[in-house]
Amino acid sequence: MALLQTALLEHAAKWNPRTVMTFHQRVEEAAAFAEKLPETATELYVNDATDDDLAAADKLPKSSIDAEFYELEAGRHVPPDRVWSAWLCGDHLVTERREVLRQFANGIDAAGRRVHRALLASVRAMHRRRSSEPPVRVPLHDSSQATKYHPVSATIPPPWPATSRNSAPWPTATDTLRCHEADRSQWAAVIGLAALIVSTYFSIDQLRKSQRSKKAKRYKSDYELLSEAVVVLDKLAGTAAQKTDLTKLSELLSRIKQAERRFPELPLGTVVAHLDTYRRITLPDDFRRKLTAKRIVLDDLLDLSRQQGTAIAGALAAIGAVQNEIERRTN
Repeated sequence: MALLQTALLEHAAKWNPRTVMTFHQRVEEAAAFAEKLPETATELYVNDATDDDLAAADKLPKSSIDAEFYELEAGRHVPPDRVWSAWLCGDHLVTERREVLRQFANGIDAAGRRVHRALLASVRAMHRRRSSEPPVRVPLHDSSQATKYHPVSATIPPPWPATSRNSAPWPTATDTLRCHEADRSQWAAVIGLAALIVSTYFSIDQLRKSQRSKKAKRYKSDYELLSEAVVVLDKLAGTAAQKTDLTKLSELLSRIKQAERRFPELPLGTVVAHLDTYRRITLPDDFRRKLTAKRIVLDDLLDLSRQQGTAIAGALAAIGAVQNEIERRTN
């Protein structure tokens, strides 16, 4: 039962449903499921992964079979006082049922406080009773966002739903768990394995998201650095640049070279090559005086200007390629 409760709370941490109804074959099982759920919620909350745990996981040695870490996220589970659970059967008074259903439908506890998870356990109406207590027929509420069945006996449930005479039939949900076990111990192991598989799948998904988030933080400053370089190059594209005009670009180039050493997997070397080429073909500082004195040919100046335009275009294309690669790695 603890495995089923863990799988249910892990699923709730993933998809964040506000209300969930679970249906069991026996009243005792519904009561035990609801009464023990706070203990499971407390254990998951206390043992939830922290940022320090995730950071320490990155320092572990590489797996010998190339296995990846489960994808976890800190603070997945809500505090146990924000998890509400209750159960209903035919022995409850009408006033008790109405109060429980009111709290469940509104997502509040007995004190009127809002809860993050509301889970109501009950039983299905059976054509053959396997409990000394009569089941209660609970109509579905519009507020119920998930339904889960936990049959544990060999009795096959009847085709009609456990609803009141005035309520609509149970909706067919693709995520409804229906298992009819012939042997209690055998199916308990099967259900436990299924819960483990589901929990592992969600954990891997969370780890992948966490890794992408870490990469985004690592690349953020250099992505913004490249955007700043684009702004500077756009300004230089409209001028015949001299060495005195390249002060800001030289500073950015130095920082891009540092980024290249930090992230050799990114094609930053192409950006550096284009920027170095552009710096080498600047116009002489006194080209106007030399042109007036006819000590420099006008065609040579025009050729340098065209080369500058080609170098800037190549640098912008290389920067765009690097930024696209960063977005691919972080999305």
